[in-house]
Amino acid sequence: RANALHPKPDRGRRLENFVFLCLRHGGRNPAYLSEKDAWECDFITDGEAIQVCYELTPDNLRREVTGLVHACNLPDRRQRRAIILTFDQRDTLQHEGITIEVYPAWQWDR
Repeated sequence: RANALHPKPDRGRRLENFVFLCLRHGGRNPAYLSEKDAWECDFITDGEAIQVCYELTPDNLRREVTGLVHACNLPDRRQRRAIILTFDQRDTLQHEGITIEVYPAWQWDR
């Protein structure tokens, strides 16, 4: 790692890996969902649609929310909680009639 071009650890990927492992350990069988070049949702389970980002900013807010909205509007008719997990932010957002919970991954009700 000392000779890497980016010596800083990729905190976002590490946080996403932590969430994935927690979901698997809890038996929730997470899946990744996307539409090429349009949107993506990091994890979808029977009861949750989850985006993971180390820090939610004005630059990435639209991308994170768009993926959640699409995942929550799937035609399978399941009610899913929309969640954005971050390192240390907490908020509640509303978008297209969907309530999105934003909170630190360490406070996540896994």
